[in-house]
Amino acid sequence: MLCMDNSPQAVYLFLAVSLAGAVACTLSPKLYADEMHFQLVESDCRIAFADPMAIPELQKVFRNLNKPHRIMCAGPRDLSDGYPIIEDLQFLGDSSVSDDVMLPRIQPRHDIVYLPFSSGIHGKRKGILTTHYVRTLYLSPMIMSMMITEAENHEYSIEDLRTVISGSAAVSKDLFDDFRETFPYVRNIISTYGMTETGLITRTMPSEKYSTSCGKLAANLSLKVVDLINGRVVGPYQKGVIYVKGVSVMSPYLNNEEATREQIRGAWRKTGELQWTAMEISDPHCSVVLRILQKPVAFVVLDKEKPASTKQIMDYVNERVVRYKRLAQVNVAQTLPRSPCGSLLRRLLAQAAVLNVCNMP
Repeated sequence: MLCMDNSPQAVYLFLAVSLAGAVACTLSPKLYADEMHFQLVESDCRIAFADPMAIPELQKVFRNLNKPHRIMCAGPRDLSDGYPIIEDLQFLGDSSVSDDVMLPRIQPRHDIVYLPFSSGIHGKRKGILTTHYVRTLYLSPMIMSMMITEAENHEYSIEDLRTVISGSAAVSKDLFDDFRETFPYVRNIISTYGMTETGLITRTMPSEKYSTSCGKLAANLSLKVVDLINGRVVGPYQKGVIYVKGVSVMSPYLNNEEATREQIRGAWRKTGELQWTAMEISDPHCSVVLRILQKPVAFVVLDKEKPASTKQIMDYVNERVVRYKRLAQVNVAQTLPRSPCGSLLRRLLAQAAVLNVCNMP
């Protein structure tokens, strides 16, 4: 039983209980003994991690139940009433703990990891048996494509998967259909739009049908679309640059005041991305690149005063990066394609990369 307020310790303990193969149950430390009694009895709790304020009430309950139990204090020793504190436990990874500690083998579909209790609005309170089995995954379109390719070659059972939340790029209609066909038990594929600088900006609602929409605006954010030419705010279904506003999206860059000033203008943050209505953002050629072993390809614009061969560039890069980042090909270009707002048009480079890489040995 985790009889604790929300805290980092509560998270660590929940994960530790899960790893040990036990069942975690949560209980407010502010309750009185009579309020705790039902849940402690129903869950057959034997071990409780408690905030100091909850210890006296837990003592009363366990004293009345008269069954073996242990109480661990999640606070400082001077408030523990003589009970052990978290620091008294031995943690895996400590030099004082043997490396041969055997953890139980979890059966995800059957073993219970979490036992929340209903509020009792619809009658007697009930404990809900929640297994280790994962029903929601956060995936990028690239990983979704890899899962489709490897669907027949893996040994894992994912039939309980119900929802996929996708980010980093748009999910194309072909990828959506292929994923649903390969994993028919997935009910919802939710698309999100955001940036590293801002976090989540929009997300779609759960649906079994494909949509080109990037969803509704997240809470506490404002969004506007600005015309590229005259800088005026445009109305619905018009093209322009996306700006967002909100406390959570205004973080500056480290050691780069110029980039911060360029992107944060007044109360708004420029995303540098164009809003297009009723048009697909993702590039179908990306899936082709994935199917040809994801060979990295570079496009470079050479400095006229510092000529170099493609082999010299490739050797220079490949000697300094990890294996999976090593270039398979270098292409020299006169210029790199950019949008009117200055963003690199990666989809055009991807198209060129597909044509080049497909001809490689």
